[in-house]
Amino acid sequence: MGENTPMENSNSKSASTRLLTKNELAIQLGVSPRTIETWVACRRIPVYKFGRRCVRFDLQEVREALRHFRVEASVCGPKASNTQQSAHFCASSGSDV
Repeated sequence: MGENTPMENSNSKSASTRLLTKNELAIQLGVSPRTIETWVACRRIPVYKFGRRCVRFDLQEVREALRHFRVEASVCGPKASNTQQSAHFCASSGSDV
């Protein structure tokens, strides 16, 4: 009935995806723009480069990439039944996380 627009014919994920600037991504993730630069330099997150200074990010792709660095929580300490004591044990154990 109506004419098909390019948006209707394209993949629904890519049609709704908006690429973000470094500052927009930093706000979305709650980190500094410098952290985003570090992650790009270390190749931790995917980036679209449209020139030397023009870079953009897909929030969904970045979040997926960061999931690989997720560390599962575990119960620590000798008295796992008492959460306050376990939390205190973890905090005072001196291990760097």
